[in-house]
Amino acid sequence: MSTRITRLAALFAMVFLMLGSVSALDVDIDVPEITLSPKGLFAPLTRFGVDELLNTELADLAAEFETEIETDPEIEKYSDQPLLAEGFANAGAASAMSGLYRTQHGYKLFSAAYGLGMAFSMPGVDFLEELNSASFIEDEGDIYAGLAMHPLNLSASVNLGFLVPGLRVNGKFGYYDMKKGTITEDISFNSLSVGAGASYQLIKPKSVPVGIVKWHGIVVASGFYYQRNRAEMSYTPDEEGFKSSTSITLGDFLTDDQIVAVNAADIFSDGTGGYTSSSVLGLLTTTPEINAKIESSTFTIPLEVSTAVRVLYLLEVMVGAGVDLSFGSGEVSLSAESDVDFEVHPEFTDDITVTQGSAEVTNKTTADPQLIRPRLMTALGLGLGPVRIEFPFIYYFDSEGNTFVTGITAGFML
Repeated sequence: MSTRITRLAALFAMVFLMLGSVSALDVDIDVPEITLSPKGLFAPLTRFGVDELLNTELADLAAEFETEIETDPEIEKYSDQPLLAEGFANAGAASAMSGLYRTQHGYKLFSAAYGLGMAFSMPGVDFLEELNSASFIEDEGDIYAGLAMHPLNLSASVNLGFLVPGLRVNGKFGYYDMKKGTITEDISFNSLSVGAGASYQLIKPKSVPVGIVKWHGIVVASGFYYQRNRAEMSYTPDEEGFKSSTSITLGDFLTDDQIVAVNAADIFSDGTGGYTSSSVLGLLTTTPEINAKIESSTFTIPLEVSTAVRVLYLLEVMVGAGVDLSFGSGEVSLSAESDVDFEVHPEFTDDITVTQGSAEVTNKTTADPQLIRPRLMTALGLGLGPVRIEFPFIYYFDSEGNTFVTGITAGFML
């Protein structure tokens, strides 16, 4: 029996290279079972226990396969990826800040808006240049990277100045569920965002005499926001399956005298004989289905200060700074499930039957978001009467890189 199982190991290596999320890798193979036909070429040998020997060879092959998957150098490089999980946790926590008006604090009654936003984490701005190399992620293994999206956010703010001058409160809710089959049969996505906050006018706005420029003063704000992002994907890399380079030969479980008996039985059945110890009985095949899940679930307490300027009644520009306190977790998990079959050589299809086995590979990496996260923010707003549209941008200084939040918010205020 060959000592290499290169095609099957390469399959799982390819899976982990593409989805890169392995930690505490667990490989479990349920071995196929071979039964010798009572009327086949091996029937005279069943009293010698050759069927047990044959299934022992299969069990050894499965154990070798498990070991090769777990120790393959290409897979081992991805066996621990805390940076990747932290990147998704940080992106998720930052995305909770999307969907809120930031340029406006001067409405008299209330505001309402729809917003969509996304956050992405990376090792640094120069990472975009590194992406020109197709092998960058493959070479790095564990990298600080993450993504979170909230396609649908609804928010509302109310002026409570009649209770406390300069005080305004806001609330937001966002939910989006894309089931498999909506865009593609293999991908689903779900997001939830909910929270509330308050802002206070620390320094009152001021206008120049002609009124074309207005400074909105200084505003401080805080709140408590929860978000969850979950994406799942499943696919089959090759519908035709993968065949191992390892095969079981007659010499793996029969003695020379027993092979002579097989040849005699074949000739007696009008065959030609000619079997040797190297005659191939069959090999392993599998058609795996890959399932990957990326999820972040975080709580964020923002502490921020900002100011804004309005020009010509139409254009609003906001700048600010702050720090977020983030709690929760990010998780990247992957599993591969497949039937494992023993494909019998055509010459022996009438002599043995096979009960399929299975292979299961599971792993999971988790990490917490960075607790204290300083940030800068800006936003460009355009308004016409009560209607406002805004383009925010937030830049986080993470310990492992940077996180960026962007999106669009549109609504009205009175």
